[in-house]
Amino acid sequence: MTDPRSADRSAVDAPALQGDALIWHNRRSQAQREGWPPERLDEIAALERQHPEWRVSWRAEWNGVKGWESPAGYYARRRRRQDFEPEAYAATADELPAAIQDLMDRLEQARQEGRRLWVRAGNGEG
Repeated sequence: MTDPRSADRSAVDAPALQGDALIWHNRRSQAQREGWPPERLDEIAALERQHPEWRVSWRAEWNGVKGWESPAGYYARRRRRQDFEPEAYAATADELPAAIQDLMDRLEQARQEGRRLWVRAGNGEG
């Protein structure tokens, strides 16, 4: 039997990932774990290059809690956002830029009216 203390420690002793490297490592792990189609990560990277102030993700359909269901698709949230600010959503990568612009327009209109958009059940806004 091999002494576990003598095992290869290269992974343990390797420098910790930080920043975007850690984010992309986690995304690749999530994509593999959840069985995302191979092109998903490339589409997300392209969308983030087009919209660097936004963090883009893809989610499978989720129906875990009544009232908080979410359809499969692309989601984007501002990297520096207010608490409870809604996400932009689109079913396809091609539709997400328009959804981001629509959300930005609604956030600006709410700001001008002195109100906030809030996340509420069902991925809507209040």
